[in-house]
Amino acid sequence: MEDDLDFIDIGEKRVNKIFESCVEENGGDVALYASDGRYTFNQLNTKANRIANALIKRGVEIEDKVMIILKRNSNFIASMFGILKAGAAFIPIDSDYPKDRIEHVLTDSQSKYIITDEIIDIKKLDLSDYEEHLLDVNDLLEEENNGNPDQLVIAFEDVDNFFKAERSRRLVAVVTAFPYTENGEAEKSRCKNADHKRHAAVGISGVSAN
Repeated sequence: MEDDLDFIDIGEKRVNKIFESCVEENGGDVALYASDGRYTFNQLNTKANRIANALIKRGVEIEDKVMIILKRNSNFIASMFGILKAGAAFIPIDSDYPKDRIEHVLTDSQSKYIITDEIIDIKKLDLSDYEEHLLDVNDLLEEENNGNPDQLVIAFEDVDNFFKAERSRRLVAVVTAFPYTENGEAEKSRCKNADHKRHAAVGISGVSAN
């Protein structure tokens, strides 16, 4: 059996572009209620843009993978969109994971960076071996450029190529921007080897941070 992934090009925009359209249409409306406050589309987009531009300046390129170990607040959501805006894929990690599990995901995914905050101190996570890869989300948010980044977006066929290249790996919760239909439901893609490939799509409606 051919060990491959087939995707149907449905000609839809990436999730971050749909989000940016919502920003243009409903910028002043509340987009997110989180533990650290409520944020309008404009405010959330500004945070995401700062993170995206900061990542690009640090060398994040298209098809790179960036791990997220953050408290569940607005910075988590902004980091997801920021990584997508930079053309990369994000890997969210539960801070309750044991250290060896986190190390396994980091090594297996070959993440370029890990975006963190004080959660690693609260959970007493020892990531000293990956110090060169750690980025404090608060440092990223100090980026002065809050405009939409000029980073070229990954072409849909490149997403297909990415998963083909990773077919020998078992990635945990690699999340990339798969297209969404206009009614908000993810278009299903056919996967011939589901045991070895897991993908997810992130919607922008009903997002909350607990």
